[in-house]
Amino acid sequence: MLVTNDVALITFVPFTCSLLQRDDQRKILLRIVVIEAAAANLGSMATPIGNPQNLYLYSTYSFSLGTFFKTILEFGTTSPATN
Repeated sequence: MLVTNDVALITFVPFTCSLLQRDDQRKILLRIVVIEAAAANLGSMATPIGNPQNLYLYSTYSFSLGTFFKTILEFGTTSPATN
């Protein structure tokens, strides 16, 4: 995730909508958008720049990248969206 989850969704949801409508696949549109939202939130949760609170924690406590990932890995893998 090089951008925040909001930017990812603003970028990819309209693109997905136009592709699925063009290919007459509107019946799976809602499912795909929900999956995109979950992926954007999980992805941004796992990076220091994905969420503002992660950036705050990363910079305030001077975590190394390895320490940040090690700390956040438990939360990312036990999230209800990944199970």
